Amino acid sequence: MKKENKNGPKVLGSIPKPEKIAISAINELVESSNSIVVDTRDRTQFMEGHLKGSILATWNKTFNTIVGSYVNVDQDIYLIIEEDLVEEAVLDLIRIGLDNIKGFIIPHNLKCINHELVHTNTIDFHQVDEMLPTGDYTLLDVRKETEFNEGHGQGAINIAHTRLLDRIGEVPLEKPVIVHCKSGARASAAASLLERFKYKTYYVDDVVDPWLKDVSK
Repeated sequence: MKKENKNGPKVLGSIPKPEKIAISAINELVESSNSIVVDTRDRTQFMEGHLKGSILATWNKTFNTIVGSYVNVDQDIYLIIEEDLVEEAVLDLIRIGLDNIKGFIIPHNLKCINHELVHTNTIDFHQVDEMLPTGDYTLLDVRKETEFNEGHGQGAINIAHTRLLDRIGEVPLEKPVIVHCKSGARASAAASLLERFKYKTYYVDDVVDPWLKDVSK
């Protein structure tokens, strides 16, 4: 939005009308270098199985924040979304300068495709305590800096989830990444972006405050 406000929006013309994507076209879509699939399902469904390289932007009040943070303006956008929500999602995205919305896939169709779905490793903080002492993992805290400064895991890297695309090069690629936030919501989106960039990722679906109290004792 900073770029849009500085330069002014381009003339859009008519509202984009993304086409419904046939199951047979999904493989080609996933392999296209200039396309990005935005999955609007809830985080549990996404972690259990999603298209390789897709990002998670659950259909709620954070939807356009995540898409605006993780999608470049020149990328072709394909949504995994219920058909009755498509028009509202398109309006949400063009308001933040993203109008290359080319198509959509109904979530049910993911169960019907031959393309292999990807599973994300999901853990809790008890498992984090078992994994970190080995030194074989990078701990990534995607909360805001103010939250991080109030308490964090030893050796953690802090990058707010909305800044992760711009700063992803700061996350070492040679080790698997354990990613967490306060409750798991922000970390779920961040985990999807890390996987898109070929990181082996462990997503912490857990509440951080009790864990921080324990590790600070």
